[in-house]
Amino acid sequence: MTPRITAILIDEHAATIIAAEGDRIERHPVAIDAEAPPQQQIAECIRAIGSHDSEIVLAIPSMWCQAAAVEIGNKTKRSDEALGYRLEEYLPIAAEDFVADFAPCSSEGESTPEQTDSPDSEDQDDLATRSRRLGVCVPISKLELFIHELENEGIHIGWICPAAMLVGQQATDTDSHDTDTVTFAINGHTDILITHAGAPTGWYIAPNQPDEIKQILQAENLDTAANIDDPCAHIGTCATQIATGNVQPWINLRRGPLAVGDSLRSVRRPLIALLVAVVLFMLCSAGVMLWRAQSYNQLANNYYARQLELLKTTLPGQRVLAAPRLQLTSEHKRLAGVRGSDDAPDLTASSLDDLVRLLESLPIKLRFRLLELRLDPDRIIIDGQARSHSDADAIAKALRQRGQFNVAPPRTQALKDGGVSFVLQISGNTKP
Repeated sequence: MTPRITAILIDEHAATIIAAEGDRIERHPVAIDAEAPPQQQIAECIRAIGSHDSEIVLAIPSMWCQAAAVEIGNKTKRSDEALGYRLEEYLPIAAEDFVADFAPCSSEGESTPEQTDSPDSEDQDDLATRSRRLGVCVPISKLELFIHELENEGIHIGWICPAAMLVGQQATDTDSHDTDTVTFAINGHTDILITHAGAPTGWYIAPNQPDEIKQILQAENLDTAANIDDPCAHIGTCATQIATGNVQPWINLRRGPLAVGDSLRSVRRPLIALLVAVVLFMLCSAGVMLWRAQSYNQLANNYYARQLELLKTTLPGQRVLAAPRLQLTSEHKRLAGVRGSDDAPDLTASSLDDLVRLLESLPIKLRFRLLELRLDPDRIIIDGQARSHSDADAIAKALRQRGQFNVAPPRTQALKDGGVSFVLQISGNTKP
């Protein structure tokens, strides 16, 4: 399995390539030679280690960064540009010369019972609800050329994160609501990271001297801090989670002038794969439709050939037209008109029995007239005239009761000269 490069930890005179192979984190130090560009040396080392086609996290040293906690008041949603100008007030650098990002919001504090009972409780409540966000920035000139040269070497930088933030993010419990402090030594100094409710609120850089670290902790009213012995392992683990999309970094300075020039680079491969899949699907669909069309065309040609053969066999003396089926149908109708239709049913003994039974079932005391009596194989239709609508109903009732016929309700119509005409239909099995 080829290791996947997930992070580059850089410093002034050295670099460390961090690769992930399954659950194992590998570290590959790179000694920067002054005779060759550092970007070229890093790129050669990455190509020698493993796959570098995916986006990589660039972990920059703490000494390149500047940080300050910016008060944003009750409005926790402000634009990055507005926060950048607020951060400028705390730093000796113009907002146009740096790229900044801000950590997630964290509540500064909660009012206590003593505060709410004091005369200035309203002011303290207002102070308690104010929020602060830790802003981190890096000078544009520090990274702009470096990243440009790395990109030219084919190394895709997707995130720019302070190494200390990666260590703190990996070491902090995001579900905790307490204030935690972690310290770790990296690149010849000690980073002190203070977090509250799973978000960073303070960041200090101190020499590797216990007294200096103790003074900073006392200034923040903190007694102890958790020490991390292997910060590089935390950097590798956090960078791997960021590169795989499992977490979002606290601070990402890959924005503004340092942003990725190609906004579609991270999704270009999935888009290309999608387009290729769509094209293949369309080609396959077109191929299937062409195959079916050819099959139907061949079937139609076979039927046409059979019709021609039947026409030549049946009518050898006639000229073959373009539509043999129409010619055969026309000839069939012509012959049927000459010989008479074969569809007329034969008068069988059962029909005569039905006629006798029908006549015997007609009422004797009513006066009515039968105009037409038609016997079909599956029905009998009686067309006649009676004095009234009730007489027509009486005739239908007599046929049902005396003849055991299945008689539909009569259709009657009043006549101009008096009386009504009726039509009775006997359907289904007419035998008793």
